[in-house]
Amino acid sequence: MSLFKKKNKKKKPQFYDENLNIELEYEDLKKNSDEDRDFKNIEDMQHVRIQCEQIAESSKYIAELKKESLEVQKYIDDIQNIENCPENLRKKITDIAEKTEKLEKKCYDIHSREQNLSRERTAMFVRYENEFPKALVILQNDEKYFQAVKHDMRMLEAEKISLKEDMKMYQDRTGKVKNGAVIFLFVILVIFVLFFVSGQLNNAGGRNLFFAVLFCSMLLVAIIFLVQRNSLYQFRLCDKKMARAVTLLNKTKIKYVNIAGSVDYQYEKYGVKNSYQLSREYEAFLNDKKNSEKYRESLKESDESRALLRKTLEKINLSNADLWENQYMMLADEEELLKTKNRMESRYEKLKEQIKYNLERIDKSK
Repeated sequence: MSLFKKKNKKKKPQFYDENLNIELEYEDLKKNSDEDRDFKNIEDMQHVRIQCEQIAESSKYIAELKKESLEVQKYIDDIQNIENCPENLRKKITDIAEKTEKLEKKCYDIHSREQNLSRERTAMFVRYENEFPKALVILQNDEKYFQAVKHDMRMLEAEKISLKEDMKMYQDRTGKVKNGAVIFLFVILVIFVLFFVSGQLNNAGGRNLFFAVLFCSMLLVAIIFLVQRNSLYQFRLCDKKMARAVTLLNKTKIKYVNIAGSVDYQYEKYGVKNSYQLSREYEAFLNDKKNSEKYRESLKESDESRALLRKTLEKINLSNADLWENQYMMLADEEELLKTKNRMESRYEKLKEQIKYNLERIDKSK
């Protein structure tokens, strides 16, 4: 009968969990009478382990985000201290910064024939020079991890869809087997009635035919029972796999949100679209830095102006006067200083939102 032919299964995506083998656990547990309870214990252990991993991962992100937010807050506080300093001191800082900018432009014009980066991009690398090349490696690794997590999400979604289809197939097979069994039993009953009514059981040939039919009926009943039991087994197994896939998918989505936020923040921080662009620009920055050694003499006057600017800035309570010494263009332009402050405040709010999100994840995982 075509009813009992095996259907071709779709090839499922393969996922490996070195700490848990659902199929092996099921084979061991199905021998016990308390099967459902053991399955529940496995799900509970898996759930607790995943929740602990989520808490650890979120805690790691919170520590990193807090460190970054502290640096951003210091930068915002420095800008506020500059804005609130006495008017005469503020004017002096502006004048020295303007002079420094002009001298730097003069040096830049000399150097521009070999310069590969714009002034703004060079200033960015100068500002974050201590973070490179580690920052570039971190961004490249984060991008790879982001793509890996994104791929895992797609594969888990595909597995989830495949399992849904398998569960529907086994459910349909169970229903068809039940209907076939009812029809078969009815036919067998009719055959037995015909045997009794026709009197075939009164002779040896009739009795032999009756026992042959009885044997075939019992064999078919056994086959129906095995097919039905196998369908139920496969359906329950798919259900357990579905629960596991959903749990892993939820965990992967949390990873995706965190790593996507981290990558986007780094793109905004360094003003790039990807790590390749940052790598090319950083390489150009290193070449420019090497070439700038040839113009060291032309920077002497500018350095003196910088020193004066730094000495003046030390009169203000800044967290890092060395940093602000290199921000002379911003100090010379109050509008640019305000724009920078707004950008920093926007970055600080994004960091707070990421910290809040991870704290909420920790609370939900407890």
